[in-house]
Amino acid sequence: MMDTLLITVAIGDEYLKRYKALFYENHKSYAIKCGYDIKIVTDFLDKNNQHASFISLQKSLVCSQEFSQKHKKIIYVDADILFNIQTATPIHLLAQNEKIYIADEYTQPTQDVRLEIQRLNHWERTATDYYALAGLNLKTKSVLNTGLMIFDPVIHRKILEDIYIEAVRKGLNHPRGFHFEQAMIGYGLQKNNCWEKLSNDWNAIWMLQKLAPNNSINLMDFYAQNKAIHFAGNCDVHLIPWLLRKY
Repeated sequence: MMDTLLITVAIGDEYLKRYKALFYENHKSYAIKCGYDIKIVTDFLDKNNQHASFISLQKSLVCSQEFSQKHKKIIYVDADILFNIQTATPIHLLAQNEKIYIADEYTQPTQDVRLEIQRLNHWERTATDYYALAGLNLKTKSVLNTGLMIFDPVIHRKILEDIYIEAVRKGLNHPRGFHFEQAMIGYGLQKNNCWEKLSNDWNAIWMLQKLAPNNSINLMDFYAQNKAIHFAGNCDVHLIPWLLRKY
């Protein structure tokens, strides 16, 4: 049995089909390279709240499962993240303290450029505004992206369960959709000071790089210079087969 588990949530026939077609073999290859167990969650972990509003919240429950207690580290990864197998080292080695490791997407591509992207696209103007849209009061410059996180299932189970319970209480049919899940987790981690910044090259969001004013980096170069890239918003996801053939 491996000490580390790589786990993904892919609930729903269409979403699971896309994951298996585009991302699963990549995740499997990375897990084999690093000596990790791998698991796909294809059904609700909370059988009492099986509503579409709570699909992405299932990531908050992965540390609560019996299979997780058999591992020292849990690497949660979204079903739209692609590892660079050549450069991606065993990520569990980065977790050197008892905090949850997670990337701050408001530093992508840089903090200043990110704020300019927000302004140009008429999105919320600050990280504080992002959380306010989910009804959360948090003075911060960081928006934590939940696409890739490193957990210790023993240490982090309770804080994640508490976040999940509060999110379910507030989140049914919430207009922010998956952003509500991300906001609730980011809010909980920041309020409890239990997060550590994961380097952006482990959760590099291609859409943000592509939207950056005067962007000169193409998808191939972006993939080459990062350890894992995130196709959030389905941005250019159709190019993945081409990317993997060419790289």
